[in-house]
Amino acid sequence: MSMVSLQNFNPANYKLSLYFLPKEKLLEQTGYLYLFASSEKDQKIAVNKKDYVIPPRSYVRLKITPGEVYTISTKKLLGSTIKVQPKETSTNHYFQISATKVKPDETGVGGLNLKSGDIIGLEKSYAEFLTTIYNKDKQSN
Repeated sequence: MSMVSLQNFNPANYKLSLYFLPKEKLLEQTGYLYLFASSEKDQKIAVNKKDYVIPPRSYVRLKITPGEVYTISTKKLLGSTIKVQPKETSTNHYFQISATKVKPDETGVGGLNLKSGDIIGLEKSYAEFLTTIYNKDKQSN
């Protein structure tokens, strides 16, 4: 009987091949909202009050409608909530959901800064790179 164990992410285990394709050969892949989980543990979020659990090193892709407001929340006290209203479907929107953070107060007064989840906008090329090494979650459309 063999046992399978999860190992920490090691970028040395990935090989990327680069290919040149004319722009016309690429399929149009726009009009989506991408939400990436941090690599440590499951991330719980809500999009327009619908709950999602994104496993580590995974992402959810949701189809967006222009003009509709999307409320993305980390669902925790002291967590983040943002609203996104896409104007057109010719672009994608990329966000990373980070886990709870506790760090010392750096103002010199003393104490702790507590953040129970954050939503960070990602640059397009970095987000597209993450889609190649992260797993697309089955909740995606």
